[in-house]
Amino acid sequence: MTQRVSIVMPTYKRGDVAAASLAAVGRMRDTAGVELVVVDDGSPEEDRAALERAVREVRFARLLLQENRGPAAARNAGIAATTAPLVAFLDDDCSPAEDWLEQLTSPFAEGDERLGAVGGRVLAAPPHNWVSRFCSASAYSSGLQPVFENAATANACYRRSTLEALGGFDEGFVYPGGDDPDLSARARAAGYRLEFVPAAIVYHRELDDYADYMRHMYRRGLGEARLARKQGRRGRVIARSLLFPAYLGRTGLGCWRRTVGKGGVGVRLVWVGLEIGGRTAFVAGSLRGLGIS
Repeated sequence: MTQRVSIVMPTYKRGDVAAASLAAVGRMRDTAGVELVVVDDGSPEEDRAALERAVREVRFARLLLQENRGPAAARNAGIAATTAPLVAFLDDDCSPAEDWLEQLTSPFAEGDERLGAVGGRVLAAPPHNWVSRFCSASAYSSGLQPVFENAATANACYRRSTLEALGGFDEGFVYPGGDDPDLSARARAAGYRLEFVPAAIVYHRELDDYADYMRHMYRRGLGEARLARKQGRRGRVIARSLLFPAYLGRTGLGCWRRTVGKGGVGVRLVWVGLEIGGRTAFVAGSLRGLGIS
């Protein structure tokens, strides 16, 4: 069968989480001509065993193994292992809606060769504890952008020809974060158009505990630092650290506004505190990434 869409999902040390996402992929509609490649980025044996069981349950899925080199390298390995003209990307903690792939790929049917990539909407999965409730309420992973400039790999689809022209993901991004805005920026610089399709929905499983959230934000800071160096924006990261109180005030206010109607005043104040903690970790990671701290 000729494949029309390849889905690439990198994963690392999250076998059970990825298994839930794989089950949702298996429930999608219209999967004729679809292939899914799950790239295990050097996970421990127990996670790999869970992945193997989950992959066997999805008839169009297969598992690719590699040594730990980061999600950008894992995505490139998945691209290289597939042949379809469209390559969709899904994170291992994102469960797609049944019509996700139909919606995500529909703009390519119009035949605009300058359309390089499409991105969809990321909604929070139902919260399962107080940390995931905070993450959901603060909408930190929604991916909504005032101007759509980043086809984030939690929910995106690229033309293979675009990926080949750009040389794929920069494997220097060894932590989650930074590699997808970098690819999107290079696509736009090369003259490709990006399009947002809000009807293409995935449900993001929020983090399990606050330590995970802090580590996640710290790693995002590391990725942002590499992106800033690459794009010549090192001074912006330094300026943010020098204006740290103002930055925390702005992000805390943003969290307060986003959580209107989602909790009482006391709960929202706690959420603002959690947001400030996460942003502090993010700034620390960005400074470490620049070699300053």
